[in-house]
Amino acid sequence: MGKLLLVLAAWVCGFVYFGKEIFKHYGVYKPQQTGPRGIPSISQGKYASEYTYPDCTQHHCSWLSHLSNNEYERRHPNNTLFYVEADEDLQSFIHPEDPPLKCIPESFGYTAHEAAIIFPKVGYPTCQKKLGTKKQIIYVDTEKDELVMDCKGEYYLGVNQDEEKLGNEKYNLTVHKYKGKPVKLKNKEEWAFGTCEEGKTTKLEGATYSHRPKKEAYERAKAKMEQQQKLARENFGESKTRPVTVLMLVFDSISRKHFYRKLPNTAKFLNSVDPDKFRISDYKIQNVMGDNSMPNVYPVWTGRSLPPLSKEQIWTRRYQNEDLIENRAIWTYLREKGFVTLFTAEFCDHYFSMAIGRKPSVDHLQTLFWCAAERLTGFNDCGKFQRCVGNRNSHYHMLNYTYQFIQNYEGVNKWAHIMSLPGHEDTGTVIETLDDDLVYFLQKYMSTKDELAIFLMADHGMRYGEWFKLIDGSHEHKLPMLFTIISTSLAKEIPGSLDNLHHNSNRLVSKLDLHRTLKHLGNVPYYRGYTRDSPEYQEWATESPNAISLLLEKVPNYRGCDDINIPPYFCSCTVFRTVDEKLYNSTFPESPYAARIFGIMVNELISQVNSEAYTPFKSAFGHICQKVHFNKIESAEFLKIDSFTHFYKLVVSVKESDVARFEAVFMISSNYLRARRPEQAYPLINIYIQGRKQMRIMYIKRQDPYAGLCEELCKLKQIQPPLCICNSLERIKYHEPKAVETLKKDYKYFKSSEGQSCSDFCSSRGEYCDEVGLNLLNTCEDMMQSNQCSTCTKKSEAVFPGVKGSVCYINNYYKSKCDAKQEGIFRHCACKTLSE
Repeated sequence: MGKLLLVLAAWVCGFVYFGKEIFKHYGVYKPQQTGPRGIPSISQGKYASEYTYPDCTQHHCSWLSHLSNNEYERRHPNNTLFYVEADEDLQSFIHPEDPPLKCIPESFGYTAHEAAIIFPKVGYPTCQKKLGTKKQIIYVDTEKDELVMDCKGEYYLGVNQDEEKLGNEKYNLTVHKYKGKPVKLKNKEEWAFGTCEEGKTTKLEGATYSHRPKKEAYERAKAKMEQQQKLARENFGESKTRPVTVLMLVFDSISRKHFYRKLPNTAKFLNSVDPDKFRISDYKIQNVMGDNSMPNVYPVWTGRSLPPLSKEQIWTRRYQNEDLIENRAIWTYLREKGFVTLFTAEFCDHYFSMAIGRKPSVDHLQTLFWCAAERLTGFNDCGKFQRCVGNRNSHYHMLNYTYQFIQNYEGVNKWAHIMSLPGHEDTGTVIETLDDDLVYFLQKYMSTKDELAIFLMADHGMRYGEWFKLIDGSHEHKLPMLFTIISTSLAKEIPGSLDNLHHNSNRLVSKLDLHRTLKHLGNVPYYRGYTRDSPEYQEWATESPNAISLLLEKVPNYRGCDDINIPPYFCSCTVFRTVDEKLYNSTFPESPYAARIFGIMVNELISQVNSEAYTPFKSAFGHICQKVHFNKIESAEFLKIDSFTHFYKLVVSVKESDVARFEAVFMISSNYLRARRPEQAYPLINIYIQGRKQMRIMYIKRQDPYAGLCEELCKLKQIQPPLCICNSLERIKYHEPKAVETLKKDYKYFKSSEGQSCSDFCSSRGEYCDEVGLNLLNTCEDMMQSNQCSTCTKKSEAVFPGVKGSVCYINNYYKSKCDAKQEGIFRHCACKTLSE
């Protein structure tokens, strides 16, 4: 035991020592110094390098002013607060006199090309078509307390609604014969499964789930509402109660970009909504607070970050039939404010119960249906296939149950937390099955009578694909979708809410903000005049004093992840600190430890670039891309996560290109790191500097522009374009003639007039010049065959390929430009029609 402690101490000391070596050269990491009104002086990365925020008493700070709702509508008459495009230029939403944003993510997710490869469109059929059963064969009528089937067959009954609990509950498979007459229900059941085929025990074609209202919940809510309104009358002179429905539609593993990518009908519907009825906001930077679901929903429920759980706690809590967070849970708060509550989770395991217990203190709990579905229909919440439960998609049952819940409690306040998992799988395509169902139920929810506030959101973004290899992938995970849909009649009565919602949709938002917003909404049925200066607003605070209600307050431009309890590891806009060049590019570096670790990082970077591009898995070695060799570290930056984990960002040049710059972020930790599949992440490697540590490349990208012919060739051969420095076209033609000819088929080639650019020539034909096609002709063999030249010469000018007299000219390396022209030169042009 003593030896083990000594080894652990050596690891920690070594890591701390190396951290100090880095810190010596750019200053100790000090707490942020705050200026007037708590405004910190911080680095702004590439958007505002070393920017110091001004004193807002002397300068314009838009987040401290709030337009009235009438004034906002006058200035934005057609603004629905919703954007079709993934508009990532957030600076365009900043007041021209304002300081810049501290948090602007470097990436918002996969490019269209990356996404098309990782998440191809599947086009799933409806479950009715898939199973060949168009009509519902089984139904639970909660008013008559009857189960009815459309055929003689067999059925399985659900449990008493009060026996519902979270966790992996073994469903008792008791089969009953249906003899053609309604069956009287005696145990307050809400759900059932059925089949018209005798003896069938799996893939049952019938499933039903009907909401059964509780009289005691309704009466309790009415009584609480009367108490709350009495207080509002005494404090504010407000006598009118206006019931509100608050829905949290939480979909697992959907980034904002994946929403637009895979739910186009939902996006189209939201953009068609009448702004006189609902106001919709699209939040660009809703940042995660952890890796998976629990660290991201727990703060919404409690206003606190998820505390560390020991193995003993995880094991014992999953079997506790109680609400372990009742005193601080949002459903408890809302119940006391006169709300009827619903909690649903579309899975059958102990994941939630190990943190909150098995019996959250809500009026309606909907979980065991999916435990039965696993056994009776083959449902799997991680399944890479369409999840039909009966003749409907699995999520349909919870969305329909929620609609019945809203109808059955019309006239009282309602809160529902719906956790659905169509995005919880490796392919990123099953989410397509949600699109039409979501449109259908949003329309139904938005047609109900009580005023409505919907949080259409995800716990975290995509965790699949190459999310640990590409910065785009890691940011898909860090930036889940969040849309708020709020009745316009409700929003207009909350002072400044329209301006606040628009502003906040373009700023960094945390799960803690959502908790405080929910508490705010819990009070608006009784009084709507609360402001950020109201004493009540302070009572809704979370563990972070910087959390806000999205309706009442504006996120300041200087907000960073640390201000709102987002761990640096998961921050989408982390600011690194510059490392002194003497540590890595000096002949005699001041720290041998630093020099050694930078050497290890460079070797691993070059190795992975060559592995992915020079020796790719899906195409021949060295046919498209060159083997690259390290030239120098152009810059290095450092980020301390904690005493055990550091991040490093390197920009490296290679000998094969004067302009190529590879950027890579490395994580080095003395903590245990989990290995991931090769297609998802770069490998973990052990390094030994003052003890054993693990290192992983988090992502590699190119800083220089690489679009063009080389990129197109890589796409064709399934090579990552950012990692490739292409061989000469002559070499590629020799090894991959079919690839070159495939690309050439898209173009028509012509000789221009003397001294004419290809842009002008193609335009005169009603076409346009394409530089990919132009560079495809950049070989002496092609030029001499096309122009009958006597000789061919390489030059560096962008005007080539071209002809002068009997001499053909090509340029050195994919540098041909459509706009270039030169006296005496006949250009060889690649034209495409405008429709192509």
